[in-house]
Amino acid sequence: MKSLDLIVQCSDEINSQIDPVPIEQVYPHYLSIVFGSSLQLFDNIFSHHLVLKTKPRISNLAKAQKLLKEVIEEDAGQKTAIINLCDILLVDLRNTNDMEIVDEIKDYIGRLLNIAEKTHSYSLQAEAYLLQAKMVLISSDLEEARRLLAKGQQIAEKFGLNRLAMSISEEHDKLLNELSVWEGLRESNASMGERIELAR
Repeated sequence: MKSLDLIVQCSDEINSQIDPVPIEQVYPHYLSIVFGSSLQLFDNIFSHHLVLKTKPRISNLAKAQKLLKEVIEEDAGQKTAIINLCDILLVDLRNTNDMEIVDEIKDYIGRLLNIAEKTHSYSLQAEAYLLQAKMVLISSDLEEARRLLAKGQQIAEKFGLNRLAMSISEEHDKLLNELSVWEGLRESNASMGERIELAR
């Protein structure tokens, strides 16, 4: 299950309770997957219930986005939170076609690359290039997307990150197999939502 699905599921289950309790007490297994092991930080952030029962699901996503931003501002090393926030922002972008979100995602990808450089994390660097490739792909820059995917794959292979290298390779193969579809979307000026759906 993707991290975004976990966020939504966790939020929905908490909403169903009559007296919501801090999320880290109820769903530690969700937190460990979605956010990593820094539960002390989340004890402060989730001191109240995630969202009210009466809120629709879209509000759950907005709340998750807000909380993730708080995590990122609290500790710039929370790379998992940044990656999950990018996932949620992509959902926003698909639903709203708000191009300001593109700049916001690019900014967070830049943060990831800075963290990767400072911590010498080659896995994070490769993941950031994968995210960057998806963003330029959504902008219909097929050549740049292929270049970034190749760059991420080379880094993963060079440092023995075999699982990540395979994942990026699969994304590259998927793009190659769908080149004609992407060309068609570019020529028809397809909506942002259509392009995001294909890039997922």
